[in-house]
Order: sequence, then C-alpha cells, then structure tokens
Amino acid sequence: NDYNQMVISRILQKNNFEVTSAWNGQHAIEVLESMKEVIPACKAGDNCRRINLILTDLNMPLINGFELISRIKQMRSDIVQIPVILLSAFDGNDDIQKGLALGMRDYLSKPITEESLIRKVVCYIK
Repeated sequence: NDYNQMVISRILQKNNFEVTSAWNGQHAIEVLESMKEVIPACKAGDNCRRINLILTDLNMPLINGFELISRIKQMRSDIVQIPVILLSAFDGNDDIQKGLALGMRDYLSKPITEESLIRKVVCYIK
C-alpha cells in the first residue's frame, strides 16, 4: 500500500539510495520499459536513470508481484539482469519457491525492519 511504499522509500533515501517508485505492477512495467538501454547515449530530457534493484510487493493492484517478475523476465536483456526482491506479508514456502522459479533473487517478509531492508539492498547493490 501507499504507506508501506512511503516508509520503504524513506528508509532507502535516508541510507543514500535513489528511489524510483511505481504505484502498481503495471506502472512498474511502464517505468522499466521507458528506460533507455544505453546510458552514455542519453541526451537532456531522456529517461536515463539506471535501476539497479527492483523491490516489489507480492500483493499489488492490476499486476501482482509474481506476474511482474514473470513480465520483467521477458523484457530486454539489461532489464532482465536487474535483481528482484519480493516483499510479502505471506511467509509461506510455496510463495518463496514460486518467486524463485519465476526469477526473483530474494525475499523479505513483512513487517520489514530498516536493518533487514538495508542488509538485503546492500547485498545486491555493490
């Protein structure tokens, strides 16, 4: 939900990470598709941000986290390479196994602590 997204964004920003947010799974796909493939070729006004990690909730409107991961893995090779961490209040092994099978790299169970979030993010952004 919006509150969780705001809290996670603030934690990341407080720890000097740049955050690009999406309102739902469909918007996340639009953000990823709008990225320019070759950063050095960007000109003023282009969408040249580099996304190094994707944090997605399992339970989202329009497209859930599983569907988002599946759609990401069908995108351009530079996007497919971005690690995905799935966030969920559901702590079932079936969800974790399904996410791994779809291509997620890691999983964080809610409620998320600042320490656990930063530890996971630092692990994938070096």
